[in-house]
Formats: sequence, C-alpha cells, structure tokens
Amino acid sequence: VGAGAHEAALGGLDYRLMPGARRFDLGNCNFPAVVVAERSLALLEAVGTRVIEDHVVRLATRIKQGLLALGLPVAGGPPGPHTGSIVCVGTPGAGGHDSTDDPAIAALSARLAGGGVAHTIRRGMVRMAFHLYNDDTDVDRALELAREHARSA
Repeated sequence: VGAGAHEAALGGLDYRLMPGARRFDLGNCNFPAVVVAERSLALLEAVGTRVIEDHVVRLATRIKQGLLALGLPVAGGPPGPHTGSIVCVGTPGAGGHDSTDDPAIAALSARLAGGGVAHTIRRGMVRMAFHLYNDDTDVDRALELAREHARSA
C-alpha cells in the first residue's frame, strides 16, 4: 500500500515494504480509543484545567501533610507553591528505575498495594499521582495504610 492510502486498503498482490520506519507500522487505528479520548478531552475541557489543578494540589497537600506527620521522608518537604499532583516518599536514588533498596519503602509499597492503593516505585521512592478521578477517600485510605505501616515499623 502506498503512502496516503487508507490503512485498510489491500493495495494489490505486489507486496513491498514501506521505506524507513513506516515498514514497522502494524495494525489498524484504535477507533474505540479515539472516541474515548475525544470524550475524555471534552470532560477535561468542561471541568477546566484550573479546577483540576486546584483539586489535585489540594489532595497532594493533604497526603503530604499526613505523611510528614507520620515522620515519613516526603520528597520536596512540606507543601507549598512547589506542590503538584505527584507525591513521592523515600530517598531519591535509593534503587533502580522501578525498584527500591530501602526495606522500609518496600514495606510501605507492599502495604499500599495490599490495601488497593495504586502507586509505583520510582528510583527508590513510592510515587503517588492524583488526578480528577481521585478524591478525599483515596487520600484517607493511603494515609490509613501509611499509619499502619508506621506503627508496624
């Protein structure tokens, strides 16, 4: 199929690879994802990015305050104008890209995962990111599990 042809066009029986990286393109456009993305973008536009930012920073501020009160090492320290939607706990660089060498952070991660709190490990730290779909119950749950972790440490 030549450049500019529809992705589903057969193009005859004389099959030749496209030049360059296009030869590795496979499959069809994910049309259901395009519809979902369009609706998601419409929702984000209707709510407004300023409202979303205020919401996620408020949640991140709450969790940072709670984690710091438990004596956990929160990256960036206390909340302030630098606070965004991502909160990390641990020592930067205390592990690989997706791992931690710190047993306490590994235990916190296991406690969070066991309690259904979505998070990742990035460069030795527990990383939690908030968005429009998160609410105070998510923060409450994470802090409850962090308290359990702190009591057992």
